[in-house]
Amino acid sequence: RDTLFNLDSLHFRTKARYGEDVPVVGTSARFGLGIERVVSTIRQLLYPDLLLPLDRVLAGPMEKILIPEWDQFREQQLIA
Repeated sequence: RDTLFNLDSLHFRTKARYGEDVPVVGTSARFGLGIERVVSTIRQLLYPDLLLPLDRVLAGPMEKILIPEWDQFREQQLIA
């Protein structure tokens, strides 16, 4: 109940007590939300010089999706 209000209140209380450099990250134990962000924040605080690995998906050119190649077009014409 009033989770965002409590999180905001915690942020400003820790900011007033300890200064600007205290990160507050909200999580949900029930649903597991925010766990990845907490882990990356802790890693960044403990080891600020290390790069964080990111899993990225390589994207292909949009023309391949939007415009079929000639072979595919020809096959569709032969089938139809």
